[in-house]
Amino acid sequence: MSSERWLQACLSRQLERVRDVFWCDTQDQERYRLLRLLCRAETLICRGGAYGTELVALLSILLHEPESHCRRILQRHQAGLRLLEERRHRWRGTREVYRYQEAVRLDNEPEVMALLSDHPGSVILAAYHLGDYVHCLPRLSACQPMDRKRLVIRMEAGSPASQHNQRRICEQTGMSFAETVPSQEAEPLFLRRRLLESRIALLTFCDLSADWGASCEVEFLSRRAWFSNAAPGLAIATGTPLMPVVCWHDGSRNRVRLEPFVDARVLPGENFATAVQRVTQRLVDHLQAELERHPEQWRYLAAMPSYFVRPQSV
Repeated sequence: MSSERWLQACLSRQLERVRDVFWCDTQDQERYRLLRLLCRAETLICRGGAYGTELVALLSILLHEPESHCRRILQRHQAGLRLLEERRHRWRGTREVYRYQEAVRLDNEPEVMALLSDHPGSVILAAYHLGDYVHCLPRLSACQPMDRKRLVIRMEAGSPASQHNQRRICEQTGMSFAETVPSQEAEPLFLRRRLLESRIALLTFCDLSADWGASCEVEFLSRRAWFSNAAPGLAIATGTPLMPVVCWHDGSRNRVRLEPFVDARVLPGENFATAVQRVTQRLVDHLQAELERHPEQWRYLAAMPSYFVRPQSV
């Protein structure tokens, strides 16, 4: 028996025990270990676009949807990821990039421009890996005042073609390619100094799991989950307001919506940790609302069970 088939057989036998993680409020380390094993094995049990029954069953529990519907959601999710990666890593000319960027619609653009222009200091744009975020998020550059610098935390360098396309996008939006910072170089002290010393708009992601560093416990889909709290912690430490950014495809075009500012301050009766947890919860609430509308557009849908695994450091 191949290692993949052996692993799938083991996971199948343990599925009922793994399900218990979502039905009772327990800290049984064995169940968490089994769930983490299941999430890590995702790439082994996904074959030719056919997702393993274990992953489908877990998503059915989490999304409160029938397994047949979850399987269709995962199929659309996989098709969308293939299209996104193909568009991202294919060499494209300036004219094609311009047409694609112009087709992105920014909801309530006048109000957003006025709000960002009136704010005197730095802002943090907290984005999600939703829709075609690679090409939609640069559209926000048009909303920023000319005297506000733009700093983007890039999760990965990407292929030569993706870097070429990113430069074309930056040319269209007026954002210098040098203002993007790889995530591994985005140290908290560096970001804090930039936010305090300059009037900048920092674009970062707020839907990452606990595997990306510091995290806190929140409620997600009516269950305990753990999300990265890097962006809320940075915002509260510097007194910088957060503005959630949502990208999605409405069936005919890509759209971007900016939500109202989140109050990133330590409120009366709070300490720093509880304030970070409150702001993180607000950001997760926005993600949950989008998942209820179009779950297939979240990049990390197939890895969603791992968000419910308690980190060992907690």
